[in-house]
Amino acid sequence: MAVIMYVDFPHSGPFGEEMAKQMKDLANSINDEPGVVWKIWTQNESDKTA
Repeated sequence: MAVIMYVDFPHSGPFGEEMAKQMKDLANSINDEPGVVWKIWTQNESDKTA
């Protein structure tokens, strides 16, 4: 069984490469969750969401 979860959360920044650097540990810990096959991390600076 496959499940897709989509979440937008408020995020005031940073965005772009700086966000990727600062969120690296969090992204890696999400990878360690049981059942996670892959993730796509989006960001929208104009809406201030990620």
